[in-house]
Amino acid sequence: MNSKVAVTCFAVLYSLNATAADLSLFPPSNIASGAWGSIAPPALNQLNVTDGSAKLYRGWFDNTANGGDLLAHDISSTGAVTASTTWSAKALIGAYNSRKLVLGSSSAASDYGCSTTTDSLKRYVCGDTTNEASQSGTGAYRDRSSKLGAIIHSNPVYVGAPLFSYNFDNYLTFRSNKQSRAGRIYAAANDGMLHAFDTSGTEIFGLIPGLVGASLPSWAADGSDSQYLLDGPLASGDVYADFGSGSAWKTLLVGGLGAGGQGYYLLDATTPAQSTDTAATIAAIKQWQFNPTGMGYSFGKALLARTNAAGKWALIAPNGYAAGGKPILYIREIQSLTTAIKDLQYGADAADNGLSPPAAIDINNDNKIDYIYAGDLDGNLYRFNVSSSTPTDATDGWTRTKIFTASDGTYLQPILAAPELSLTRDGKVMVYYGTCLLYTS
Repeated sequence: MNSKVAVTCFAVLYSLNATAADLSLFPPSNIASGAWGSIAPPALNQLNVTDGSAKLYRGWFDNTANGGDLLAHDISSTGAVTASTTWSAKALIGAYNSRKLVLGSSSAASDYGCSTTTDSLKRYVCGDTTNEASQSGTGAYRDRSSKLGAIIHSNPVYVGAPLFSYNFDNYLTFRSNKQSRAGRIYAAANDGMLHAFDTSGTEIFGLIPGLVGASLPSWAADGSDSQYLLDGPLASGDVYADFGSGSAWKTLLVGGLGAGGQGYYLLDATTPAQSTDTAATIAAIKQWQFNPTGMGYSFGKALLARTNAAGKWALIAPNGYAAGGKPILYIREIQSLTTAIKDLQYGADAADNGLSPPAAIDINNDNKIDYIYAGDLDGNLYRFNVSSSTPTDATDGWTRTKIFTASDGTYLQPILAAPELSLTRDGKVMVYYGTCLLYTS
């Protein structure tokens, strides 16, 4: 398939006196004490605000008091966000032994046991304050101001009625059947949990991905600094695949760990859990994780997209950053993440690098992505041609091309954010990106 691709590049010609790939002090392990506020983009419950019923949900962190929150605001019909909050999630979280937390893994989840456990660490994770430093117990664990951890760089996601307009595989029937799906707000926090809240602010459950389970003891210990656990981007989307009961549409969540670890976690959000569900019922919801060889710290937002490889839906994830790392774009079958449709990398890439978040585009309106663009820590911008229906073919397979390197002539300039893409009237791709230095020393 031959297509003309035009690329417009904007690079900031300024750099700090540091090499782009210096990862000697990476990843940042502690959260700055004294910091507080909202950083991550908020979530909206609907795209149209003119009816006056729109809501905005934003994360909050307070590292002075060691706590976090999810806050809801009304949006007026003119688009104004109210200064006052509709609800505060941290104020609504119940007693520690009433919470429904589950521990994930690469396959099945399990009840974390908040209602029955006698393990002091588990009780602390569930929200028990007895053994916090200022209390009358053992004093083994850090004081905190809320049962909800700090929500810093991870964006909340609202999942309600499906929004897409796919005209294949009976998607419109799926969308019609889910028009009244109860809304849920999902927020990843640095207490190691993906929290699910209903639209009144009630916590329905918390998922602790297995990827961060081993970090909970050091996170909880008194005297330790605040640590990143779940701090990467969160995304949702609808996919069509066979997860064991025949091909069907599913609504999925995928989140990165950010500086909290290496890998991604996924959750089936097709049928929202209810407040009346038991922890065992919630543990039966499909969840899984992805941390293949070469995976670094997962700062980049992953994509859920339909490919030209027989229309297969895929998880498209950058490998992120780690000492000794090289840029890799993973393109894996969504129902079997150990199955690569094709992973794309260069053997000659310099080490101490990694791929930043990707952006994808469909140039012929067939609901299959044709090109993916992403940058790396060394200022390289890559084009991934995934327009072929035969990804691994030696002559017509999927390829990666380095199309630009950002530099001021002395220093390479890292590309950390996903590019913005658009199509011109004659079908050419326009690529917009910026450069910065954030994750090194």
